[in-house]
Amino acid sequence: MMIEMRKTSHFTNWNDILQDIRERAVVCHLNTFMIYAYDLSKGSHGVKSPVDMFIAAGLN
Repeated sequence: MMIEMRKTSHFTNWNDILQDIRERAVVCHLNTFMIYAYDLSKGSHGVKSPVDMFIAAGLN
């Protein structure tokens, strides 16, 4: 299953990004989810620990 990658520029805040990840995490494999999370983290600004946020969003 192909997961569309979105650029972070259209998100207004991290809650929107995390909600997007939660929705996608339900339908994609773990490896794809982690790649998607990594791609988003590369485009983040002002977040000290994006990996922790992604783990909280999708793997808890």
